[in-house]
This record gives sequence, C-alpha cells and structure tokens, in this order.
Amino acid sequence: MAVELEPSNVEYLTLLGTIYSFSRNVDSAEVVFGKIVNLDSTDVNARFNLAQLNEAKAPLKSLELYKEILSITGPEWNVLLKIAELNERLGKVDETISTVEELLELNPSSLELQKLLIESYIQSEKFDKALELINSSIEVFPDDLNLIELKGNAYVKMKEWGKRCG
Repeated sequence: MAVELEPSNVEYLTLLGTIYSFSRNVDSAEVVFGKIVNLDSTDVNARFNLAQLNEAKAPLKSLELYKEILSITGPEWNVLLKIAELNERLGKVDETISTVEELLELNPSSLELQKLLIESYIQSEKFDKALELINSSIEVFPDDLNLIELKGNAYVKMKEWGKRCG
C-alpha cells in the first residue's frame, strides 16, 4: 500500500481519507485527515474534510475547525455557510447572525440568507433590525408571502397586533 511506503505523503493520505469517507468508515477517515493536518497545518482541504466528518457527532469541534479554516483563507462562502448552519442547529443565535451578516456581504442579493437573518433577528428580539431588513426586502420582492409572514411574526412578537404587514 502506498501510504505504508510513504506515510508522510499528503497526496496518498488524502486519497486514503477520501476512500474511507466514501466507504463510510468515518473513524478511519478522521484519523487520516487528522494526520494530514498534523503534517501540514495549512491544508485547508483536510481541515474541511475533518470538520465535515465531525458535524454530526462533535459539532463544536467542527465549528472550531471551520473557524480555523477562515483564519487561514479569509471569508469563504462554503465555510461561512457551514458555520451558520451549525450555529443555527446549536441554537447560537448571535453567532448565526454574525455569520449570516458576513455571508450577505459576499452575496447581498440572496433572499434566502436575508430570510435566515430576519428569522434570527426576530428570535433574538432585534425587531428594529428585522423590520428594516424585511421592509427593504419587500421593496425588491413585494409578492413574497414569506416576507409578509415574517413581518407579521415580528409585529406579533412585539405585541403590536394592529400593524399592517403588506
């Protein structure tokens, strides 16, 4: 086996880790990608694979790995999206808001990101920010019923029942 002949060859290790991942041998894949990171701390692909492998069983470890990737590469769409998803799943609303705001800087026209941010604002009772974003989004997408529903939800949470949402 090539890895046995050259145990420090990152290319061979990457291939082996990928094979383990595809064959759902998660523990072995994790060991191999961990070895790659130990050999080359700047290997973003190995770190990303390792983070993905940890999303289900160790989401906090996965978050830490994704943040390490950002410290190496700077803002990366896929990594920020993973961080936002994990933060939302873990109920870390303020972290979700921060990450989605970064994502919107990279793609300000994404309605799905805007809605996620609005929902997070409402959940954290940042109603002014939620309504500001809702109103600017409704200007661009006036027929989006979900935006109107979010606006109504914000007013309900603010106990302002009589406000008009459309």
